[in-house]
Amino acid sequence: MSDLKVNEVKTDAIKNQAGTSAMTIDSNGITEMHAGSIIQIAGDTYNPGTTLDITTTAPNTGALGSNLQVQLNFRSTSNKFYVRCFIPDLYDNGTRTRALHGGFRYSNDAFSSHGATLGDREYISDHMGYVGTGGPAVLGGQHYETFGSVPETGTLTIRPYLIAINGTFRVNANSLGVFCLTVTEIKG
Repeated sequence: MSDLKVNEVKTDAIKNQAGTSAMTIDSNGITEMHAGSIIQIAGDTYNPGTTLDITTTAPNTGALGSNLQVQLNFRSTSNKFYVRCFIPDLYDNGTRTRALHGGFRYSNDAFSSHGATLGDREYISDHMGYVGTGGPAVLGGQHYETFGSVPETGTLTIRPYLIAINGTFRVNANSLGVFCLTVTEIKG
């Protein structure tokens, strides 16, 4: 066996030894992948070092704003997305029946004028951290996630969307947690 070294190869397809096409390269120079393949993944973390109080009115930009967001250049509305978020240390501020709803929003202009629900519903995880009247104090983190069809092509900014119910709700209650957001584009 020998090595072949070249400076540049220009081709539309790479074939296996049998001569059948193993990989196709599109007009943008991107290798076309099989359905279910991960096209791209990106993530962000946020370590505020302090508690954060989520109120019962959520801004369109999300309660955490640009502190926790991912930007991806989605390639096709035939593809799928998978989004996952971790919110540390949920606490109802000592008032039972308070809780947190969580979902995701996306924008095609970095939330300067556009923001829309990402996924099937505005809140895909509801009553996070809920404890009934007279129940014990509970402190815990929350993962939530969603999956669906890419809503539009181009660069989208994705953020968690949080709102408190029945009063202000505290996250990162021990001031030590790290928020995390990951976004994956999957070949449809």
